[in-house]
Amino acid sequence: MPRPDGKGTAQVDHLVVSRFGLFVIETKNYKGWVFGGEKQRQWTQLIYKVKHKFQNPLHQNALHINALVKLLELDKSAFHNLIFFIGNCTFKTDLPANVMTRGLIRFIKKHQSALLTADEVQSCLSTLEPLATIDNKRVVAKNHVQQLRKRQNPAPKAPPAIPVAPQTQGTNTSPPSCPKCAQPMVEHIANKGTHAGNRFWGCAQFPKCRGTGSFAPIKN
Repeated sequence: MPRPDGKGTAQVDHLVVSRFGLFVIETKNYKGWVFGGEKQRQWTQLIYKVKHKFQNPLHQNALHINALVKLLELDKSAFHNLIFFIGNCTFKTDLPANVMTRGLIRFIKKHQSALLTADEVQSCLSTLEPLATIDNKRVVAKNHVQQLRKRQNPAPKAPPAIPVAPQTQGTNTSPPSCPKCAQPMVEHIANKGTHAGNRFWGCAQFPKCRGTGSFAPIKN
């Protein structure tokens, strides 16, 4: 489905639609020990002293619910956020009842308060059926994975440009060497004679050295 923020797509693992609400199930296949908290951004998987960080699945599934709220035009109170770990993993921190490794069906059946009418359930199914029966599922799944990787590993930003001081009008980036002493020359302006007002190169060692360059105007 389209993400509610418009940044790509959201992929729901399993969805149970009933009069008792929509049960949005995020499935995780993990082994080892799992550490996490309801409000933590990341949880930790530990296998033989090797740690792996992963996104808090409650937060991940909350995004899926927001996408469904927008798609189905229902109130968020009609949705249940469920996280189900398959595989041989053990929780090493206290987690809420909607995060589990067993008893998923029993947990769902405990909800006996009707939240949707029969018409609302049918409307949900009619909207969701085209998503569940698309022909190009592999292409859609591939695009979704690519979008995830792009969000998780954004392209590095180009470093800021280093400002370059503007050149003084009429100077070159590399002054010529004095023809007499080979020292760098500096720019002067002739104040008399036929070349008055024109720029020319003169030795930086003046008056010790009186080497000069051409009296022709120096191009900008």
